[in-house]
Amino acid sequence: MKKFRGTLYFGKDMQALTGEFSLRLKPHGELPDILLFGGKLSETLDFPALFAIYPALSVETRIFIDPGDTRVDGRFCSRRGEEEIVVLAQTEVQAAGILLHEVQHWIQREEQTLPLISRAWFAGRADEYIRLPGEAQARKAQESVVLVEES
Repeated sequence: MKKFRGTLYFGKDMQALTGEFSLRLKPHGELPDILLFGGKLSETLDFPALFAIYPALSVETRIFIDPGDTRVDGRFCSRRGEEEIVVLAQTEVQAAGILLHEVQHWIQREEQTLPLISRAWFAGRADEYIRLPGEAQARKAQESVVLVEES
């Protein structure tokens, strides 16, 4: 199992929460090269410091790690009381970073500190989207992820 370190930001003054975490992934039976998980975030992400602050963080999560897939992306959706995080990555390190990025968006929505804005509204203007405060903060969380141990 790989261990990572990363930083999330919370509270009105955006305090940094830095901690170690790991992902609980399992191979897909029919596609053994693909690691995936589907279920509650607390079953996917082992990040005690995060769940100590947000014990109610219970988002449906799907993670797909496929070294042969060129799609690297993530999304956090909150519609009609249903919340979901989806991660597409080529490596576990990418998946860990994308997952923290999307969890940061969940924190923004939960604390109502920064508005959530769909990147679809910025079609063809990605440079404007990535400069939005909420997206910049989520990218900062994503970029903070480092691999600290591999067993």
